[in-house]
Amino acid sequence: MRVATKIKILLNEIVLEILSHLDSDVLALVVRCLAVSKTFRSLIHETSELMYLIELAKAEKVDLPTGNTAAEKLEKLRACRERLNTMEPLQRIRGSLDQWICYDLAGGVFVSVAKKRTLPFQPIFPSNEDYWNAWEERPSIQAQAISTETLVENDGPAEVIATIQVIHLPNPHTDQGLKHQAFHMKSFLPQGIAIDPGQDLLVLVEIEMQPGVDGVHIRRLLDNKAHHLCTQTPLACRSDASISQLSIAGDKIALAHITTLTIWDWKSGVVLSFLRFWNLILNRKELLQELSDAQFLVRINASNLGVNGPEPMP
Repeated sequence: MRVATKIKILLNEIVLEILSHLDSDVLALVVRCLAVSKTFRSLIHETSELMYLIELAKAEKVDLPTGNTAAEKLEKLRACRERLNTMEPLQRIRGSLDQWICYDLAGGVFVSVAKKRTLPFQPIFPSNEDYWNAWEERPSIQAQAISTETLVENDGPAEVIATIQVIHLPNPHTDQGLKHQAFHMKSFLPQGIAIDPGQDLLVLVEIEMQPGVDGVHIRRLLDNKAHHLCTQTPLACRSDASISQLSIAGDKIALAHITTLTIWDWKSGVVLSFLRFWNLILNRKELLQELSDAQFLVRINASNLGVNGPEPMP
C-alpha cells in the first residue's frame, strides 16, 4: 500500500492532532508538502489552527495568550503582514520633536522627555484630511488611551522640571489598546533615556550630577522608582560635552559621549569597560555601533587612527 493511500485512511482529526504537536521547524517542512500532496494542502488550508501556526513560524513570531480564536488570530496576523508590506500604520501618533530632549522606542513602548509639563503627543489616525489645520480639534493622547496614569516624583514643594511620557502602543494581536503614563520629574532634567520593557528597565542620564561627574539612574519603567535588581544607583562617569548614545543589552548598559565610552553591569554597578578617544571626536551618532551581552562595536574615523588611539581605563 502506498504512503499516500495510508494517509488517506487516517481520519482528518488524527492527522490534525499529529500536526498540531509539531514545532515550528517541522511545520516549515510541512509547508513543502502543500505543493506535492493534495491531501495535506486541502486539509491544512481548511484548518485555521494549522495555518496560524505555520504563518506564525514563517513570520518568526511567538503566540501570545489571547481570548481570540485561531481564525481571528490568523486574520490579525495577515492584516499585520499586509500593513508591513504597504507601510500603512495601525495608528499615527504625532509629536513635536523640538519639545523632546531625548526619546527611545523598544518592545512596543515609546518614551520621551520634555521640559516641564508639556504633553507633546497627539494621535492622528490614517486619513486623507489636511490634519495640520485641525491640530487643536484632535483628541489628546489621554482621551485615546484605554488607561492613563500620572506619577509625580518626590511629592513636595519643588517645581516640576521635566515630564517623561510613556506610551504603550496598541497591540493588534492581543487587542490591547494604547496606554499612557506621565512621570513628572523634580530632581533633575534627564538628558538621555533608554528602556528595556522586558526587564522593566528605565535608564536616565543626568548631566553634571556633581562637578565633572554625570549620573546614570537605573529605574523601573513601571513607576519610575529605583530598580529592585540594581544594587547601586545612580552610576557615575566622567562628564563630557554631551550625550552621544545610551544603549541596553541584557545586564549591560553603555553610555557613549563624544570622546568616551563607558559600559557597566547595571545590576552590580561595576564598570566593565571605559575608553577615551583622544582626538577622535566623531559625529555623535556614529560612535557606538552595536552592544550585546558579550561584545561592543565602535566606529572610529580611519583618518585619525595615526593619532592617539583609544585609551582604556587604568
